[in-house]
Amino acid sequence: MLTTKAKDHRMAQENKTSAYRLPKFGNEDTFEVYKSIQDQLQGNINPLQNFASFVNVSMDYEAIQLILESLNVNLADFSIYSATTEIKKRIIHMVADLLHAQFDQGSDDFIGTATVGSSEAVMLGILAHKNSWFNWYDSLPKNEGPVDGRVPNMVMGAGYQVCWEKVYKYFDIAGLGSDASVFPLDESDLQFKAYDPNEPVRDRCRIIPLEGNRRVVTADKIREAIQSGMIDDNTIAISLILGTTQTGEMDEIIEINEIMRAFNDRREAEAAKLGRKAYRIPIHVDAAYGGFIIPFTESELEWDFRASEVKSINISNHKFGQVLPGLGMVIFRNPSIVPDQLFSKINYLGEQFNDFGLNFSRSSWPIVSQYYNFIRYGYEGYHDWTNQIMQTTEQMTDVFIGTNRYSSYFQLLSETIPASTASDQHQLRFPNIVLQVKPSAPFNAIQLSQELEKEGWYVPAYPLPANLDHTYALRLVIKAHVNEEMVERFSRCLDQAINRLISLV
Repeated sequence: MLTTKAKDHRMAQENKTSAYRLPKFGNEDTFEVYKSIQDQLQGNINPLQNFASFVNVSMDYEAIQLILESLNVNLADFSIYSATTEIKKRIIHMVADLLHAQFDQGSDDFIGTATVGSSEAVMLGILAHKNSWFNWYDSLPKNEGPVDGRVPNMVMGAGYQVCWEKVYKYFDIAGLGSDASVFPLDESDLQFKAYDPNEPVRDRCRIIPLEGNRRVVTADKIREAIQSGMIDDNTIAISLILGTTQTGEMDEIIEINEIMRAFNDRREAEAAKLGRKAYRIPIHVDAAYGGFIIPFTESELEWDFRASEVKSINISNHKFGQVLPGLGMVIFRNPSIVPDQLFSKINYLGEQFNDFGLNFSRSSWPIVSQYYNFIRYGYEGYHDWTNQIMQTTEQMTDVFIGTNRYSSYFQLLSETIPASTASDQHQLRFPNIVLQVKPSAPFNAIQLSQELEKEGWYVPAYPLPANLDHTYALRLVIKAHVNEEMVERFSRCLDQAINRLISLV
């Protein structure tokens, strides 16, 4: 006979198992169902106090109403919901114009596409370059192609967001190497495998390591990559980042563009002497983070399509485009970048159209809500909005490294704008506060993160990419809803968390 404790344990196991099965009978009391699920969701942290995520968490009431009214409109039904299709075209063109793409406003020429998020946008951008490279390769006379054969590779820095590993794996692109991740699992795993031309072509890692205090891809590193053969005839693209997720910095896009322009010009001239056409290695910019920041805070910075070798850019509207998740875009320099064979000619519900995307049926509400923001705020509104976010970021930064008594505990790792382009030499470039807890502090990053979580604040402590001097970092992403009152509340909780940790020493 089972004891009471054993019965309770069995019942708990049965209840747990039943939660993963479709219930035999439903519940006609809709409010009861709602309340039950609402109660279960209380286990989530408050999104407004989640400093880990880059994703926007608030919108105007009127935007929410438009979202609710658009939930049942399928974005894939282009001809049936022609008004939504027109709005989608408009917002793509608005972003393309913001990024200085080369196209005729109002034309039907393809210049980009809206995606579920930046992950899909990244994949579509690189897919376009991969197929352009295939077309170039297949046009060459037999036995005159690259020595590595029909094996495309890609080069980028180790500060990439995790979705890039999917790009390498899902689209069979060499360069990630046999080690699938550059991020250390613990402090004993801090070395990253470098490029080795003697390895089999698919095993050669073409991720540019970060080293010491260098947390971005520099022009010098691209020169080294060219000299070492890391960038070669099989390279379909170089990916650079406008705002790394780990430290909030940007690769040297402008300087690297000049290096790649000269390199591509030289390749073209050499190929022409042999009566062939060279493949110009394009730059893809991952602007998921900074794409809605830099155009409004540093509009003179020519990182976008004003840079000659930049051929595609992905952007996350659901970050600082200020819409709820999920919406992203990939924009191309001009309509000719995407090869024709990548467009699906679809006859759906009696209408024919070309489609370029990984997804098909999905709700139209992200498109409508982004259009709301663009019409509601305009360029000047986004300019003011973004600069307000940066001011709040400075206020939050002062909580850690300002004049308060905790400044000796933290070191700021986030990128600052050079003094020559900013009135304040300590002004941050992105609303991303990344901190190292100094070794002399009476606590570490993980301990502080755990204490803050007890107060309902999520400030992640995470390892930086391998080879860097700083093992763990704390990150706070400052989004549009964070205001002065919220900064003050967080500051009080930080005081309490640090005092608790000090008391344990």
